[in-house]
Amino acid sequence: MIYMLKVYTLVAVCIFGLAGTFILALTAWNEATQYARAREAMRRITRRVSREPFVISRKSSRNHNTDSLRVA
Repeated sequence: MIYMLKVYTLVAVCIFGLAGTFILALTAWNEATQYARAREAMRRITRRVSREPFVISRKSSRNHNTDSLRVA
């Protein structure tokens, strides 16, 4: 009786272990493809951004002469 319980337990562990591994692999594959799609979308978004210089300095924004010096 105990022997059959051990055999059934072993068979159940093997079957459910394989099923669990398969489900885990499918989930990992799904997450990897979603991550790849999101990364590609972010790459496309950043490619569309213009590459104009962003100037914060007041000197650069008001004086367009490149060889002028800043006075302290």
